[in-house]
Amino acid sequence: MQEIKRIILRNRENLKIHEYAFVESHRVVFSSEIRDLCERNACGMYGKTWACPPGLGSVEYCRQKCRAYHHALVFSSLGQLQKEHDVKAWHEARVIHEAITEEVIKVIRFQF
Repeated sequence: MQEIKRIILRNRENLKIHEYAFVESHRVVFSSEIRDLCERNACGMYGKTWACPPGLGSVEYCRQKCRAYHHALVFSSLGQLQKEHDVKAWHEARVIHEAITEEVIKVIRFQF
């Protein structure tokens, strides 16, 4: 765990991580309300990416998978919006964040 923390701290700027924290996995909240938004396709991504339902699995499956680990890395990235409800920029920021997530995974896997 300490080594992963050092890796993230050392690579934070290159990975474009804005904020991050390590949390105990049992503290991660899994909400059926969020899943309901997904199933109504509120963001337009339902069934279009591995990170979204239905491909992701049930809320209970996700909870069990997360709880198989002691800790979780939670991080944010920043995107630029031209106006408050800039849906195009939201989607662009999501794509960038997913790319950052893939890079974080690569950096951690390279070390282990």
